[in-house]
Amino acid sequence: MVAAAEDGSAFVAGHHGLPDTAEAALVMRVAADGTLLWQRALVGNGDVGASIFSGMADPSGGVVLAGTVGDYQDEVDAFIVKVDASGEIVWQRSWGVPGSPDRA
Repeated sequence: MVAAAEDGSAFVAGHHGLPDTAEAALVMRVAADGTLLWQRALVGNGDVGASIFSGMADPSGGVVLAGTVGDYQDEVDAFIVKVDASGEIVWQRSWGVPGSPDRA
């Protein structure tokens, strides 16, 4: 997912994983010339994975991202997170129905 910010920079978000581990959701901000400004792992560890599927920059200079979080075996929930212009999490929410995969 790529979202252009008003200052010409861009937010790039997605997920990564290593063999035998859960995926981690990531977001980074790059300057107009491609220089990395910051990067942050949002959610995900060896047991719980997360993926980003969509997002958009907001007028305050941050970005709102949506995706999934869960163990990918029994439980997957939709989640949404707002990250500010400096890469700090402002808020995050998840929701779902037990035993049912949910996706934002």
